[in-house]
Amino acid sequence: MLEKKPGNFRVDKLRAILLYEADFNQNNIFLGRAMMRNAELHKLLAPEQYGSRKKMLAIDQCLSKRLAFDLLRQSRRPAAMCSNDAKSCYDQIVHSIASLCMQRNGVSEAPVVCMLTTIQNLSHYIRTIFGDSKLIFGGDMWTVPVQGVGQGNGAGPQIWAIISTPVLNMMREEGFGAFFKASISGDELSFVGYAFVDDTDLCETLRTGHATGPAVALKMRSSLDHWEGGIRATGGAIVPEKSHWYLIDFCWHYGSWSYASEEQSPGSLTVLDSLGQRQTLERLSPDDARRTLGVRLAPDGNNHAEVTYLRSCALEWKERIRTGHLPRHLAWQALTTTILPKLHYPLAATTMTEKECNFIMSPVLQGGLPCSGIVRTIPHTLVYGTTKYQGLGIPSLYTEQGIAHISKLLQQDHQPSMTGDLLRASLQALQVELGISGFPLNINLHEWDFWQLNVG
Repeated sequence: MLEKKPGNFRVDKLRAILLYEADFNQNNIFLGRAMMRNAELHKLLAPEQYGSRKKMLAIDQCLSKRLAFDLLRQSRRPAAMCSNDAKSCYDQIVHSIASLCMQRNGVSEAPVVCMLTTIQNLSHYIRTIFGDSKLIFGGDMWTVPVQGVGQGNGAGPQIWAIISTPVLNMMREEGFGAFFKASISGDELSFVGYAFVDDTDLCETLRTGHATGPAVALKMRSSLDHWEGGIRATGGAIVPEKSHWYLIDFCWHYGSWSYASEEQSPGSLTVLDSLGQRQTLERLSPDDARRTLGVRLAPDGNNHAEVTYLRSCALEWKERIRTGHLPRHLAWQALTTTILPKLHYPLAATTMTEKECNFIMSPVLQGGLPCSGIVRTIPHTLVYGTTKYQGLGIPSLYTEQGIAHISKLLQQDHQPSMTGDLLRASLQALQVELGISGFPLNINLHEWDFWQLNVG
């Protein structure tokens, strides 16, 4: 039993990890990998599902969400987005559904039966610091066999990926999702939302160019009900208290636009909980950021929440390294292998200024350099300089953010993925917004500062 949140020891808030027999779980790992290889080969997975797939990272899905926010702002189109949390999805998967989905993706019946019947007949003990429990549950104690694949199953993430695919496909066939058309090429782009294993954000727009916020909210209600029904069919449920939604709409005043408030664009959203009761979801304003796969994104594009979080991480690390009394070489190792990777992770999906990046890095340098035997007042030119020219080789956060953006541009160039399609559509919208004939990234953006408020 592990803590989901540090310091919260409530039994119903702990995460139960199953310690399967090593040979059984090794077979599960092999089965999951073989299943995903076959699914990728025959393109059986929903394009919205990035979890458990090669060359698809969590930060790429964060970037997709950020690009969708940008594209909505560039086109001034109303949209609704709902981030919903599935309740213990691994532990509540119905075995008959899992079996059908696994066989649909090329797994023969025998290994599926072997895995699922073994899980159904397991006898579960609880392992604590004081030893294993004497009482057990599972096995032949229940009339209906225990369902779910369990946290810790080597094939668990892959099984959820193939189970969520039919639900996402059902949503697409029913006409739900976000619809965009590239400004120059005319390429059409549509997707149901953003999924990374069990973390899913639904996105809704209307096909018509004269959509309104309340009309989009009405479509989102139907979309969420369909999604909840699909999740319930697999054995899961939505957790309303961990879910929220945005209604993105725009108001115009003498040719200038702004995001519509809740009073200007009313709407509410409800969903069935695990007990079948209707619960109202929290509606957030476009400038309110919430954590998505480790990154705090807001529809209006501001980075305030992410900057505040990264600064708090830097301050906490500074205090720990100051009081840790590590040898100098281990303090340097902690600087380069713990806090810096944490700060670098969200950079592909952020647009922080150089001042904000320096604000984040300041505690790291103030705490890490003295503990590593380096004077804290050393010029930043030497701190960020390469070791080839006698620098310390600490990467600049602002420079790393630019490198991350360029890297994603190169990786997604002509790549058939949702992230690449959104990136190309956003660049074309930027080109139309600026009114230029060439590629927008080739121009000097400092000469176009007067567009800053409109382009965002």
